[in-house]
Amino acid sequence: MYNVSVPGSLMLFGEHSIFIYGGSIVCAINSRITVNLSPLSNNKIFIISDNFVTLEFFLHNIEIKKPFDYILLSILKYKKYIKYGFILRINSCFLSNYGFGSSAAITSAVVFLLNYWLFDIKLNKINLFFISKSIISSLQKPSSGSDLAASIFGGVVYYKSYPFFIKKINLIPDIILIYSGYKKSTLEVVNLINSKLDFKNKILFLYLINECVENAK
Repeated sequence: MYNVSVPGSLMLFGEHSIFIYGGSIVCAINSRITVNLSPLSNNKIFIISDNFVTLEFFLHNIEIKKPFDYILLSILKYKKYIKYGFILRINSCFLSNYGFGSSAAITSAVVFLLNYWLFDIKLNKINLFFISKSIISSLQKPSSGSDLAASIFGGVVYYKSYPFFIKKINLIPDIILIYSGYKKSTLEVVNLINSKLDFKNKILFLYLINECVENAK
């Protein structure tokens, strides 16, 4: 059996400026997703989660569908190297609708485990980041990778997507998170801002957010 545990994440500063070559400050949280991979001797794959109905399928018949789309696309990326089936068991300390970067956390966990199982390689953090980001970006647009950076590098980090830059910040803040009862996707929020602000005011808005990031770091 192969195991990995990955923390969820939270954006502290830079929620929108990260998309216009600005920076962000993100942090890992103390709630985690744990994934176990158990190889099988047949060609069936089982995805077992505490929060969803078990998904069962054959290796040659991978269909990308929610709620396991990030997991399935990760498996599909390595399909040509996979000779036998396996069981993925997922235990999450938080629900996917809480907005704690569950897609990034689960993608990095599955990518890490597949490389460990198939090639006996424990990917370093940089390689794990870029492989996982390529998978996430094909399903989620826009995608900055900020939640992925927090989950993989841990603690509090200053992160820029373009050009890629990441730096640990020596600070562990005490934060209490309160769930409002709903969340909006990144695309929904970006579209909302675009509908409310003209180009000039949007640039000013993003500039001011990025200024907060730079002052905070």
